[in-house]
Amino acid sequence: MTLTPVDNSRVMVVHNAKKAVRGALRFADNLRGRGIDVEVVVSSDATQADAAARRALDAGVTLLVASGGDGTVRSVLAPIIEAEATLGVLPLGTTNDLACELGIYTIDDATRAVIAARARSWDAMSCTYHAADGSEQKSPFCSTAGVGLVARALAMSQTRPGGALKRVLRNGVWAPLITASTYMTRAERCTLVLDDTRVERSLMLLEISKLRAARGIPSTPDARGDSGMLHAWTVESPRLWELAGILYDSLSGSMRQLESKHVEYFSREPAQNRVGIAGVTRIAVEGARLPLHLNGDYVGRTPAVFELESGAFQALAAPMFAGQAVRVVPPKPRGVGAAVPLSSMRISRSARMLPA
Repeated sequence: MTLTPVDNSRVMVVHNAKKAVRGALRFADNLRGRGIDVEVVVSSDATQADAAARRALDAGVTLLVASGGDGTVRSVLAPIIEAEATLGVLPLGTTNDLACELGIYTIDDATRAVIAARARSWDAMSCTYHAADGSEQKSPFCSTAGVGLVARALAMSQTRPGGALKRVLRNGVWAPLITASTYMTRAERCTLVLDDTRVERSLMLLEISKLRAARGIPSTPDARGDSGMLHAWTVESPRLWELAGILYDSLSGSMRQLESKHVEYFSREPAQNRVGIAGVTRIAVEGARLPLHLNGDYVGRTPAVFELESGAFQALAAPMFAGQAVRVVPPKPRGVGAAVPLSSMRISRSARMLPA
């Protein structure tokens, strides 16, 4: 893995308004204490986040930080790819799979990553799918995507009861949601197109990832952000107790290691699937209407086409990846127990600031 220096002189933080803004302000204050120019914009939806990112990059921002979860990352991804810019992550969401893959688990980790200013090349992917209103859409993603059982669980998490459960249980929410989705999801006959190879499957689940682990499950342990291929696994029409065994085993092992006739793994080794194929860069799902997610957000249904764009952008990595330790020096104290005033932050007036 090659790490390259990046310019951290001007940073824009695009913060998800659904998350408390305190973390983003603390992050910005840490960086301002090191003399780094920081601006924080709070966006209430993906459209606002995309627009804020485009304005920032057009204005010469050198590093764009997505503050929230994996969904927030996806909302700023298109302008990042178009500008061939550097993406930073501030993990304030319920699931922060990309941040974990980059070695960033806390606000202080994210601060150290910006100060160290080392990034790795990251593959982007795009998905053409059918939205809930029936229209055909195309959207980029950079961590995970999939159809079937997991996508249905994610759709449930985006309902009002599911959202309340996420706030209480955080990552613990996935066990009950996956269990519920297991009972609700039925396998559907479809055609999988793996590059130029067409196979018929009765598909219950397909997951594509650039991460070794997603939601704590090491489902694609061979995956790398810059591997130049799609890493995927499928589950095909098991009986309920067989599916329960597959999901249970996946919590302690990986899909690559599962010995089940219902599981196939598509990555570096052709022997890991019945098709004998490896290094796939395009996967299409035809002839079925299964729920679909991108970067952990339910977005619509199949038919869908997933395609790789190799080395599309730079992703800021934690200092441990750069082989150096960075100490965060806090700004000068404002007095015992003093709070950080909002006036010390530059907040875009075009964004809607919500109370923490």
